[in-house]
Amino acid sequence: YDIYDQNGNIVLQIEEDSAFTRFMDAALGEIPIIGILTGYFFNPVYRIETPANELMFRIVKQRSFLESSFTIEKVAQMSETDQLRAVLATFMMVLLERARG
Repeated sequence: YDIYDQNGNIVLQIEEDSAFTRFMDAALGEIPIIGILTGYFFNPVYRIETPANELMFRIVKQRSFLESSFTIEKVAQMSETDQLRAVLATFMMVLLERARG
């Protein structure tokens, strides 16, 4: 996911750490009974970076069977405007990922 400023410039990007985790979660999630357990064993980690690949935030999905909760860890200092932009984009990303499954 790309995060833009008011001028249309990319200021931050949200990327998933491991494509393997997403693949295993999706593949095993389709199997009855085993699909319930995937939320406990396969937890994606997302990172919010600047276009220069400087890590700003890390978003970690917590282990759970039936519901999803995320932890946002601030890694580096940034402006208040960019923090607000990152948090709002995180909310949007979590809602989109939740709808995806």
